[in-house]
Amino acid sequence: MAISSCKDGYKARLTEMWWVVTEVKIINTNQKVRLSNNEIEFSENGICQLPRIASDNWNDNREARWTYFKEDGNSFILIKSKNIFNGKYLYYLTNDPVTIFKMTLTSDSLEIACAPAKFSNIK
Repeated sequence: MAISSCKDGYKARLTEMWWVVTEVKIINTNQKVRLSNNEIEFSENGICQLPRIASDNWNDNREARWTYFKEDGNSFILIKSKNIFNGKYLYYLTNDPVTIFKMTLTSDSLEIACAPAKFSNIK
C-alpha cells in the first residue's frame, strides 16, 4: 500500500536523507545489479551520492545531480549521472513493518528498493 497521505514537502524532505539500497533489479529480466556499496544519499543542494556497482572502478566518482518534481500527479526523481543510475524515476513510499516505510524508484530500466538508514534529517 502506497503512502498517499504524505504532503509534497514531506515527500521531498524524505529524499534528503541517507538510504540503504536493498535491491536493484533490471526491469524485464531476472537480473539484479550487484553493489559493492549500497548507500544512496540525496542532499538539499541537488547533489546525490549513488551506490557503487560491484564491477565499477573503485576510483569512480559516485556523485550525481538530482531533482525532485511532480508530473501528472506522480512524484519523480531525475538522476543525472554517468552510470547505470542515470534516468527519470517514479518515486513512491510504501509502508514496511520492519523499517516503517521504504522508498522505491522505478525507471524504464531499473527498480531500486531502499530502506531509511537514519531519520535525523527529517525536519
